[in-house]
Parts: sequence; C-alpha cells; structure tokens
Amino acid sequence: MRASTRRPWVAALSGVLLAALPVAVPPDEARAQPAVTIVVAPDGDDANPGTEAAPLRTLMAAQQAVRDLSTIPDGGVSVLLRGGRYELPDTLAFDARDSGRAGHPVTWAAWPGERPVLDGGRLVDGWTVHDAAAGIWSAPAGGLTARQLYVDGVRATRARTETFAGTTSTDDTGHLTTDTAPLSWQRPEGVELVYRRIWTQPRNLVASVSQASDGRTRVTMAQPGWGYNRRKGGTATTTPPAWIENDYTFLDEPGEWYLDPVADTVYYIPREGEDLTTADVVLPAVERLVTVHGTAGQPVHDIVFDGLTFAHSTWLQPSGPLGGHPDIQGNLVRLPEPGQDNRVAPMLVTPGAVHLEYAHRVDVTDGTFTRLGNAAIDVARGSRDVAVARNRIEDIAGSGVQIGEVDLSDGSLTYDTTSPYDTRNYDPDDERDIIRGIDVTANHITRVGLDYASAVGVFAGYTQDVLIARNDLADLPYSAISLGWGWAQPQVLAGSIAGDNAIVGNSIRGAMATLKDGGAIYTLGGQPGTTIERNLVANSVLALYLDEGSSGIDVAQNVSTGSATLTLQQDFTNRPYPTGAFDNTVRETYWQGSSGPAADGVVSRLNGDNTLSGNVRVPAGTEWPAAADQIAREAGIPGTHWSVGDPYAVFHLTSTTGGLENGEAVMNLTARVARAANVDPDATVRWVLDAGPGLAGRTFTAGQSQITTDATGRAVFGTAQRFGDALDLQGMDGRVIPISGPVPAGTHQVRLGLADAAAPGTGALVWSAPHEVVVAPETVLFAEDFDTTATGSLPAGWTTTGTPGTAAVVADPDGTGRSLRIDHPATGSSSFTTQLPFAAQGGDLVLRLRMRAEQTTAIGYGPWLRDAAGVQGPMAAVLDDATFGVYRTNAWSGIGPYQAGRWYDLTLRIDVPAQRYSVAVDGVILATDVPFRGTTGDLALLQFGAYSGDTGRFHVDDIALSRIDT
Repeated sequence: MRASTRRPWVAALSGVLLAALPVAVPPDEARAQPAVTIVVAPDGDDANPGTEAAPLRTLMAAQQAVRDLSTIPDGGVSVLLRGGRYELPDTLAFDARDSGRAGHPVTWAAWPGERPVLDGGRLVDGWTVHDAAAGIWSAPAGGLTARQLYVDGVRATRARTETFAGTTSTDDTGHLTTDTAPLSWQRPEGVELVYRRIWTQPRNLVASVSQASDGRTRVTMAQPGWGYNRRKGGTATTTPPAWIENDYTFLDEPGEWYLDPVADTVYYIPREGEDLTTADVVLPAVERLVTVHGTAGQPVHDIVFDGLTFAHSTWLQPSGPLGGHPDIQGNLVRLPEPGQDNRVAPMLVTPGAVHLEYAHRVDVTDGTFTRLGNAAIDVARGSRDVAVARNRIEDIAGSGVQIGEVDLSDGSLTYDTTSPYDTRNYDPDDERDIIRGIDVTANHITRVGLDYASAVGVFAGYTQDVLIARNDLADLPYSAISLGWGWAQPQVLAGSIAGDNAIVGNSIRGAMATLKDGGAIYTLGGQPGTTIERNLVANSVLALYLDEGSSGIDVAQNVSTGSATLTLQQDFTNRPYPTGAFDNTVRETYWQGSSGPAADGVVSRLNGDNTLSGNVRVPAGTEWPAAADQIAREAGIPGTHWSVGDPYAVFHLTSTTGGLENGEAVMNLTARVARAANVDPDATVRWVLDAGPGLAGRTFTAGQSQITTDATGRAVFGTAQRFGDALDLQGMDGRVIPISGPVPAGTHQVRLGLADAAAPGTGALVWSAPHEVVVAPETVLFAEDFDTTATGSLPAGWTTTGTPGTAAVVADPDGTGRSLRIDHPATGSSSFTTQLPFAAQGGDLVLRLRMRAEQTTAIGYGPWLRDAAGVQGPMAAVLDDATFGVYRTNAWSGIGPYQAGRWYDLTLRIDVPAQRYSVAVDGVILATDVPFRGTTGDLALLQFGAYSGDTGRFHVDDIALSRIDT
C-alpha cells in the first residue's frame, strides 16, 4: 500500500540518485499473508465455497463473499483470480462495503504466474463471406454499437477515406463542397468527420447529405456537437476534415471494418494470415470496467488491484446524442453554449476503464491496461493516497492516467476576472473533495491517443502532492505529462489548491508526434511548491512547456536531446489579464537540440520574473557531461522492475556510400546506440546486423573485427557483456559502432539489434528501425581537384565577391597537392566569398569535398548552394565554436566538432524536389532532413567564404558534384 505520510525527500532531490526514489512495493513483499483467501476461476461455480479446489466462477460472487464477512481480519482478504477471461456483463462496482482496513486491505490479485483478464468485450462469431470480390466478410453484431474492433488482439481500422476532393467551405451548418462522393455514402448519418486543429483532434457526426441548388454538395453536421466544435475557441473547426470515417462505402483496405447498426452487422476485410472462422474478434461493450466509488462521508478504502489485465472498454459519447467530440485539450471536452465565454463553459474529463472517486489507500499495481475505448485510469474527486505503479498501459484510445477535475462552470454566459464561479474543483469548500497524495510510478505508457489524439500519457488537473515518477512514456501524439489547469485566469491563480506536485525521473521518447502546441512535459496555472526534476526527454519536438499562468515551479536537472527544450509562455496583449508563465526557476538543464533555455538571468513577465541559472548546452557530437549522463541512465522504470516495460534502445543509423566501381560501392554505416532500458540486468548482450538476404555471405568490418552474414543476411558480433555492466549503452552518449564493406548497386534495408547472447539464433531483444542504403549510378556534373591550376590564381569560372579577402590555389598544407585557400585577414563590412556557377540542376544530388580550417575561432562559409537568382538552398559551415554547422530555422546549429589544421571529408546528399539535405563528416551523418534556407526548384551556384566579423584561413579540395541516377 502507498504510505499515507508525505514525502519530505521530494523537495530535496537535487543531487540524489533517483535509484533511491521509492516505488510502491509489491503486495506480497509488504504485507502479511492474508487471513482469508477467496479463489475465482473462469471454470468455477458460484455455488462453490471459493477455495482452490472449488473456486467461484464470477467476480460478483467473490465480491459478495467479501461483503458477507463479519469483519476484515488481520492480514486482510485476498481474492485470487485464476488465469482466463472474465467477461463483465456490466461495470464491476465497488463501494464502501468493499473496503478493507488500514494495513489490512482487500486484495484482488492474479493467481501467481497466471493472467486473469477483466474483459468488457463481446466475442463476434458467425463470420461468412459477404463480398468475395472485395474480400469483405460479415457477422451479426448482436445489437452492439462500438467504435473499435479487435481481431486476435490487434486493433482494426475503422473504415475511412480521404477528405473532400475539390473546393470545400465550412460554416455553422457544416460544409459545402464540389465533391459529389458524399451523395453516394450508404448511411450518411453514421459518417464521422475527423479534424486536426492545432492541439486538438475534434470529431463530428454528419446529420445529412444533400445537393445544394448550385450543384454543390451540402454536408450538414450533427448538433449540438457541431456548435460546440465551432465555438471552442482557437481550435474551432474552420477547415475541411483531415479524413472521414465509418461508412460501408469506405471499406477498401485489409484491416478495415464497419458496423451497420440498422442491419446489425459487422463487416471486415481480413488482413493477410487472418482466418475469421478461428480468430477471436471482439467488440467492446462496457464503458467503465471497474469503479471504486465512495462519498465524502464514506470513502472506499484499503483495496488493492494487483496483476490484473483490463481490456475492451468502450466509450460511445462521440457517436451518441452529442453528435461529436469537441475536445479542448488533453482529450477533455468543452461544451460552450451560444454566446457563452469559453472560460466558463462546461469542461469535462472523459471516462476511464477504471474509475476511482472518494477512494483512499487504493492501489492499482502490476497490471495491464490494453485495447481500451478511452482512458485507462481515472482518479477523481476526493481520492487520496492512491498508488498506480508498475502497470503496462498501451493500445489506448484516450489518455493513460487521468487525475483530477477541471470544470468551473456555474451556468454563467459571460466571464469576468473577479467572480469565483463554481469552486468545487479548483478551491473546494469541503477539504474532503481535494485530490491529493497520488503516486504514478514505474509505469510503461505507450500508444495512447489512438482515436483521440489530444490525449496524454498522464494528466493531472487541480491536485495536491501528486508524484509522477520513474515512468517510461513513449510514442505519444500530444504531451506525455500534462499538469495543471485554469490557464492564467486570476480567480484560479489566486484560489487554486493545486501545488506541491512532482514530475521526477521520467523517460519520455517521441511525444508530440501528431499535434502541436504542447510539450513532453506541459504545465498550466499556478503550481506553488511543484518540482520538475531529473527527467529525460528525447525526440519530442518540445521538452518543457510552461504555458499560461504556470508559476511556482522549480525546473531542475532535466536532460533534453533531439527536442527544442523550453518555452515560458509570454503575456498576450488581447487578454484582460497577464497570461505569461512567472515565478519559475529553470536551472541546470542539459540540452542538445534546435533551441534551449536562454542565457542565465531573468525572463520577465507581467506577474513576475522567471530565473534561469546554470543551464548547459551540449554541442552536437561532443560528450555529455557526467551529470547529464547519470540523469539519463536513472530516468524511467527502475532496473528492479525492468520487465514492466518493453526492451528498447535509441538507435541512430546513418550511412554514406562511395562511387560505384565494378557495380559495387563501399557502404559506411555508423550506428550510435544509447539509452537502452527494460533489459534484464543479468542478460549478456551482443550485436546483430541484419542486412537482408540480398547481402547474404557478405563480409563487413565492424569496429576492429571482420563479420560475415549468414544465408539470411544476419551476423552476430561483438563481445558478450552483462547488460547491467554496459553503462555506456544506458547513458546519453552510448556506443558508436562503425560497419563498412562493399555492397552492390540497389536499395538495401539494414538494421541493427541488441541481442541476448544466451538465446539461440540471430534474433534480437530490440531492433533499430530499418535504415535504407541506396547505391545507384552517378553522373558527375563537375569535379575540381585544383591540381592543374597555377598557384596564386583561380580555376576558370571561379570568381570572388566582398572585401577584404582573397581566394587562390596554393600548395596543400600537408604537401600532397594543391587546394583552394580562402584568406580573410581582417574584419570588414561584408563577408567574403568565392563561387562557381554551373548549369542548373534538380533531382537527387551528392556533393563531396574536403575542407580544413586553420583555427576554431572563425566562421568559414561553405559549402553553400544557391539557384541562379541567388536563393539559398543547402548551407553548411565551420563555426567559431569548433563545430560544423548547418543553417536551420533562421540560425546556425552546431552538428559536430572539428579541429584546427585537419582535413575532413564532407558529403552533402541533396534532395532538390523535397528541398532537404543531409550532411556527413568523415562518413558519419551528423545532420539529416535539413530544410533549404529558401524556396527553390534547382541549384546553380556553389560558394565558400568567410564571415565579415572574423579573421581566418580555410582550405577546400577535391570537389565533386554528381547527380544520382535512381
């Protein structure tokens, strides 16, 4: 059970190893053996006494057996569920009669080693071929209405089509479009339009389709949902949909399904390998699988749910009388009536499969939440001292864990800054309504928001003393963790009970993958005494976003890589009150990405200053400081609970290829592997190269060793090492593995895996994503090695611009030939460049050259490429901080280190139609998918030079521009 005493260590975590951070202890380690045990099994009988030899059959019978006890004995009560499926006819509802005693809980747990499933779904049988030509099967729906379908545990895709073709307008009735396809929809009133609106993904049903008098198609949207979606502020539906769902006519791809409620029939196109005559096909039928509902005067208390699986919940509100899903943020819905200010409109938390309300000392541990129609877990009003620990939460339509309430509407239509409105959620009169002391620790949360993309991994509204720690959150469409509500509304800032919360030691990967205007860790409103500390954020667009009114927060010792790092919301001029984030500290943050915290000092807002200190930018290609590396290794699920999460590692594979000779080219593959986790610490790990059958029997150099691929194109290599000892794999810098060797012309898919050396074969615990290596013939457009040009002059066609400065061919500094030297002996009013025009080129290009700077304190331009009109395309340089750089998002960004007086091989792979390029240095790609600085469809000028404000000397040699003939 979660201890009811508070955690004094939260305020003193700086410099403390997070390995010592407490995580809820499994019940069998923390409590005495239960005095009473009740056993349930799917093949039991409710007439049985509930013993191991004669178990009960239903959970309701077991619940009644607990209620029939005269008292909860010392040691508590254990209800053990044997493995199998428990189909829930309706919600399994717990109230005060189901409580244990302090220290002696009622525990509902899996039989050791078995997997009981609390299932809200219904099996769909009787499948027959409906349309053989289209591959469509059908089966009776059994009177069900559902928004999801699962086939052998795999989510099917609701039948969908692209958005309207032609010209489409949007108004308060719906859409007018020149597209006539809607007139052919079989059942328009069931069709659902899905929109992408900045940080939301609203949905709305269609009411009807008709032909307008001007020949266009009128798509009338269902009310009141359309009105709510049109009135919900900056994310209102003002555009055509992103896509359209739910009509029989949309069935055209394997894995798609449609439920016709009139015909009471489900239609499905099987995927390859699926056999509907034997498959388990499930429609969800129960919205809330389990509720634990007390009252302020009689809370439910001392219950544990341990090791249970919760599956197949439904949520039908978007398909019901509301007619839509007007989400506002975090998959909450806002319902503004005509003329009502959005700030006082009703705002509602969407339901979860497990719902706790006035629940005290209730734990949900070591479970699995999967295939759910909205959120996994709600912790609502009046709940306290709740632990949600070591659960796997994945394949979720909505959010993962939701804590707290948000609504302040009291029926008012207008908003002012002085009225309190309804305070029950943000400042309740009854202290018993406050949500406090909720621990969300060591959970694996991934693939949430699959239907409602504004959903988050963990959401907390108006809460006190909530701890969100040591969780592993990955692959999320919007924010990973969202804390707070109320924006900067003055009455909420002045009166909210929110505060003393902590977001500590989480590992977050791939947040913000779909929507905008959020952050891996996102906050709203006042949060005095709150800490955001020692979290790792990787590849998440924005790591830390302190939005409107965020205040009183200490942001310390976080690590951000591959992400913009910090936004402190500004004060908007169109509001009747200040909106900025204020009175926050941001300190000792380590970051590497497109942007980070400002320099140490003060960032002022109208309500108060933010203080920044000790933040460290780590240049790309350089080692992370030991303190950052330690934070990265400790973030996420503790090693003692490694099996909770899926094994993973951050792989970064890059490659370059040389020119073709005799039908082959040398592939130089560089793999960087870091932040591996959720692997058994005692496993011995090695590497697996998977180059595919096309590269079977090939010999490559991997580090210092020679490896040869087997008949499948795989090779295991490297010295076996205990994973727990491989600290470099668990830190930020990781391990770099170079692999090189000749490969034939063609396109090859290569991947790298981390394998258990004790396991047979060439499988892997975790694989990188496939990396494409393209070896294609090239047409050389021009080449220049400067060896035939007289020293002191320029080759034909080369010119210079700007003063002071010179460019001329000289003897190489290392005495191996000649090169072009650029001298900038003094600062001036303009930069100096030398350039070569060439015939305009499009398509796929590759530019190879050697470059050398004689100092690390000056900016040397080049290679730059422009079109004939001077519009800038790819832009690379050596920067004055000893790093190579590319120009990205209106600023130079360092991508890797260089040394003075050393030659480097540079390769730019340029996709002119996409206006993107990559940069490799000495065969290692340091920057990918870099946008052109300007917009151009061809390139016609190559430039090198020096910045006007610096003095310096640079050399260029062996330039070759080729077109790749793919």
